[in-house]
Amino acid sequence: MKILWRNRDFSLLLALTAGLLAGQYAEIAEPLVLPARRLVMILSVFGLPISISRYH
Repeated sequence: MKILWRNRDFSLLLALTAGLLAGQYAEIAEPLVLPARRLVMILSVFGLPISISRYH
């Protein structure tokens, strides 16, 4: 299961499926999209690991 979460293709398919199944809730999640996108972009630009828990 851990391998699936690290697979980008699986993450993309999961996000697409969740978006299609829960599309009616998009208005509720809209305020969270831009901050989440900023965080992902910052992590990707600086090359910071997403899994910080392995360092604890």
